[in-house]
Amino acid sequence: FVLDGDARAADVIAAYGLPPLPDDERTASLAALIARRVHGRVVVGDTVRLGRVTLTARRIEAGRIVEVGLKLPRR
Repeated sequence: FVLDGDARAADVIAAYGLPPLPDDERTASLAALIARRVHGRVVVGDTVRLGRVTLTARRIEAGRIVEVGLKLPRR
């Protein structure tokens, strides 16, 4: 799936029944969450895990993540 980078991470977590985020990440967008967890300048293809899903920076414009890929585990 492809999601907007501005989507709230907490909403995605709730939709997929994932474990809650730490307090300091609960209001973050997907883009901000990825940038925070990567600890540096984000490039296309950077990934982070949220529970059982993988988030990937799919498109970046002017240094900002605008599209995030969401990959579910295989069943």
